[in-house]
Amino acid sequence: MITITNKNTELDIGEMLSQLETNAWNSDGETTAYLVTKNDVVTLHGYTYEPSYEYFSTTHSIKMNNELLFSEDSRNVGAYHNEAYTKGEFKTSEEAINYLEEFMPTNLIVIAHILNVIKI
Repeated sequence: MITITNKNTELDIGEMLSQLETNAWNSDGETTAYLVTKNDVVTLHGYTYEPSYEYFSTTHSIKMNNELLFSEDSRNVGAYHNEAYTKGEFKTSEEAINYLEEFMPTNLIVIAHILNVIKI
């Protein structure tokens, strides 16, 4: 959990990712939020994917300054057979979130804006 000192509020990145996934499922398949600090831009992206044949689910990716920290996707590996995989600097979303929470000390964070973008 990151505390935004200038807003005196807490920012739960895990909850934000969950909400982005829900929005992606209920909209056109993807939504994005940007956390902009004084020196960094964190991109949280929720989207749908097909981890197994004709089974659709939601997941997310996390980037910091265009460096991929975590992402989950799937690929076709045979007839009627998909395989899910992860890529990025971290093997799990939790590791990426923990990194963000460590990297952005609460006394330095200044959120310029949070912007949700939905493709039309």
